[in-house]
Amino acid sequence: IVMTDLSMPNGSGFDFIKAVSSDFPDIKVVVLSMHVEEAYIRKAIELGVSGYMPKDISKYELVEAIHSVAKGEMYFSSTVSKVMMNNMVKKVRKSEQAAQ
Repeated sequence: IVMTDLSMPNGSGFDFIKAVSSDFPDIKVVVLSMHVEEAYIRKAIELGVSGYMPKDISKYELVEAIHSVAKGEMYFSSTVSKVMMNNMVKKVRKSEQAAQ
């Protein structure tokens, strides 16, 4: 398991995720970032991360996330899950309204 941030002094965390995923497909990547906006989360998911959490999570949740990913599961914090679910619900409702 590799943990990374998205904001890096010498490059993009997204570039790092791409490189790790390409060169080491068996390594699981988990993002620990201050960015909890949908665009960042979605791009990380598209690149194949196994988890995404904000930096302010507790050490207990961090350990839980590492254990989950080590078992082959995915881990997204409640904050990240809420962001994604809220945006999904908004898009579904918007498309339903457009269809009427």
